[in-house]
Amino acid sequence: MMRITNSIIANNSKYNINSNKISVDTLNTQMTDQKKIHSPSEDPVIAIRALRLRGSLAQINQYYEKNIPDALSWMDVTENALINMKERVAGVSAMCNKGANDPLAVEDRQTVLTELKEMQKQIYSEGNADYAGRTLFTGYKTGSYLTFQETDNNSSYTITEKFDRENIVDMTYINKSPNIVYGNMPGAALDYASDMPSATNVTKINLGYKNLVDPSKQTPAKDSVKINYTTAAGQPIEVEAKVMQLDGNPDNAYNIDSATPKQDAYFIPETGELILSKDIASKLRLAKDISFTYDKTGFDKGELRPEHYYDCTMNIDKDGEEVELKYTKEPNPIEYTVSFNQTININVEASDVFNSGMQRSMDEMIEALQSLNDADKKIADVEKMMAEKEHDNEADQAKLQSMLDAAKKERDLLDDKVQKLFERNIGVWQGYLDTVDLAITDSGSRISRVELTESRMASQKSTFEKLKSTNEDRELSEIIVDYTSAYTAYQ
Repeated sequence: MMRITNSIIANNSKYNINSNKISVDTLNTQMTDQKKIHSPSEDPVIAIRALRLRGSLAQINQYYEKNIPDALSWMDVTENALINMKERVAGVSAMCNKGANDPLAVEDRQTVLTELKEMQKQIYSEGNADYAGRTLFTGYKTGSYLTFQETDNNSSYTITEKFDRENIVDMTYINKSPNIVYGNMPGAALDYASDMPSATNVTKINLGYKNLVDPSKQTPAKDSVKINYTTAAGQPIEVEAKVMQLDGNPDNAYNIDSATPKQDAYFIPETGELILSKDIASKLRLAKDISFTYDKTGFDKGELRPEHYYDCTMNIDKDGEEVELKYTKEPNPIEYTVSFNQTININVEASDVFNSGMQRSMDEMIEALQSLNDADKKIADVEKMMAEKEHDNEADQAKLQSMLDAAKKERDLLDDKVQKLFERNIGVWQGYLDTVDLAITDSGSRISRVELTESRMASQKSTFEKLKSTNEDRELSEIIVDYTSAYTAYQ
């Protein structure tokens, strides 16, 4: 049997008093911050659970308070830009319908021409939309605009453009356009009567740009360039395209099937066109991987920057030495993590929505309408000359009548060309409109997904905060009761 001494009783009393004092101190601290523990050693289980819950809650806060709002803001701005783009495309589509139904009256034609010119300047402007200083439609190149903001005469690119059979189109070319200038009389009455305008059907591919570098004027000069394609059987083929200039005789450039010797294709740098013979056109319509490489130096304000659409090389003059900066066109998805193991693509690339052929398509319609206006002016000029006294004689009237017949024939052919061109562009621009509509729908569905995720994150945030509080916190009323008991025992 253990002997209890006065010293043991005194030490036990002091130990118990100190223990009560520690309890009072612990409960006093809990009363201040209402936390169960203040160091892991007090309760390792609570400590480990607290670390896990706090880590999960920190992630949820990152998703809910930062990632999701940023993603939604980006996609909202993108959707608004797409809606604005849709209005522009729908406007051009409506003009195509208007021009295709009936021959346009002079007043209507001028209205359409003015609207097309204005729309052409703005068609890609929405592609330059930005969010917090980052451009929305340029993939990873968020510091680069989609289009040239000012005319740039120095930028030089080597561009490889790819095509499919949808890019092979038919057009009407007017041969022997009469050169009529008010006050100028022809040398003989048969100058126009024997050389009346006529129409030629042309098959071609429009390149992304016009006013290209002429290979025949480069060093070393090239008389021809290559169109590359792959047959259905997988055989790579090269087609020779002869370089043609329009400053000589434009009729020669568009009448390829009557060329001697026979030609497969023409490349016209001024207009950015590949003119195809019937034989080559039929082969390319069955081919795949069609591509053509060309050079362009100098870009107008509003033109697309090639690096956003094509495989290309930018040629930079750095300290007198030419440096090549290569770009490869590939998908650039910008993804945000909006929940645990859940990411979403927030961006839309311009090349998937804003077709590079839009501007060229409008170019054709504008040029056709302008030619029709010029033909009307020729008729008005000849009729004005016929009414003047100095030409009131049989010889002059015969000459002027031949001029008038030629001008009217050209006008009739151009009327038909414009109507067919606008009719073809109805389907083209409806396709552009469908693409923009699909992008808007896709953007809206992704916004809805993120909003649902946001709602789920809000619920998870509330749940984890409750779990964290249950694990770490104490009710003040309980602490006061325990504190009062401990303090009484201590006293």
